[in-house]
Amino acid sequence: MAGWDWIRPIRDRNTGIWDKVTIEKTKQINLKNPHVVTRVPGVRRPGGPQQPASLDVTAELENPTAKAVAGVLQYTIDGQKVAQKVRVPAHTTRQVGLPRLNLQHPRLWWPNGYGPQNLYQLKMQFLVGGQMVSDAEEVGVREIQTAWNAKTLSKQVLVNGQKVFIKGGNWIISDAMLRFTEARYDAEIRFHRDMNLNLIRVWGGALVERPEFYQACDKYGLLVMQDFWMSGDANSRWEDPLKLDDQGHELA
Repeated sequence: MAGWDWIRPIRDRNTGIWDKVTIEKTKQINLKNPHVVTRVPGVRRPGGPQQPASLDVTAELENPTAKAVAGVLQYTIDGQKVAQKVRVPAHTTRQVGLPRLNLQHPRLWWPNGYGPQNLYQLKMQFLVGGQMVSDAEEVGVREIQTAWNAKTLSKQVLVNGQKVFIKGGNWIISDAMLRFTEARYDAEIRFHRDMNLNLIRVWGGALVERPEFYQACDKYGLLVMQDFWMSGDANSRWEDPLKLDDQGHELA
């Protein structure tokens, strides 16, 4: 594990089991990776009645048994239920899309400083003969878009159709021994909210953070720009004559 100018290298910091390990017991079908895409058409304002938003929901259903399994994949949100009959062949994983839900009078999620951070509880289940595998997620109804701004010559971020002035900072691994708890994540993200920021960039040379980090960002209205490992390092792949000394090869 590399170090940087704020933290010493610890060679076995993320060697072996260094994060949470969970064991999940299911019935015939394992429900995995529920994915919710929200669409909020038009330009919205935080206050007042809202026009409908739509939800497109998918999930993966894994059948590790030797027989095909038929059942119903369903989810509930805000008192509404959406269901889809499905049959999963033996020894296969199938991605299933459920019918689109139009959510009336949605309570929208907004970045810090623009409006409230409304969240919905979404509960997904696969039912086989009255038995179920359940998964529950907190879902923020919002649509995030990017566009090129020809006036500022930069990328522009829109949330629910509204232009957002990004105020953010970097998030880097700040505890050498990875001793983060849910309470500490909550406190440190809250500090970002209290500084009137609305975005956190997760530095690509650190770790992909735990679910508690992203849950706290949802709670406090922080957008996340997620780098991945060393995604900001071109590793000598650029051909810029002004940067020949950084390209990792001998100069002619």
